[in-house]
Amino acid sequence: KERRSKEAVFLIAADADALRRHLRLRETETAIDSGAPRDDIGQYADDYLRKIVKASLTMKPIIADDMRGFVGDQLEAFATARKLRDEDTSLLVELVSAALRHNPRRVKEFVADLELQLRFIEGREKSEAILGEPSKDVLLAAKLLLLEEEWPDLYKVLRRDYEVLAQW
Repeated sequence: KERRSKEAVFLIAADADALRRHLRLRETETAIDSGAPRDDIGQYADDYLRKIVKASLTMKPIIADDMRGFVGDQLEAFATARKLRDEDTSLLVELVSAALRHNPRRVKEFVADLELQLRFIEGREKSEAILGEPSKDVLLAAKLLLLEEEWPDLYKVLRRDYEVLAQW
């Protein structure tokens, strides 16, 4: 005879602050539409979340050394395949750790994006669409890609005027 447990545990990763902001915004919009504003929107949002989430665990911010170790692990195969010097690998780890310190999920994506970007540049080099070997400057490519992905407004400024780079 098969026994089935009536208890189930679901683990949901969520940003509680983002959920609270959403609930507050929704309730504020509802109050404006109905003409009956709530005085306790913040408390309402917290109570609503407690109804849904029976237990919670707050994730602490990642420690810088842990992030560097994680980024180093994620970049290891990339650095080996690209034959990066140890010094350049260390600089790349520091760069990526600093830029993506608040979002470890982005590290894997960034490594894949960087590889794709470098392959694209190599293809342009082979077809002589660009001169030289800019694909060899992995650190510059990484900096530009991080700028493009994480700070798109600054990247647009750079695209309009390359001389801005000297000022930075």
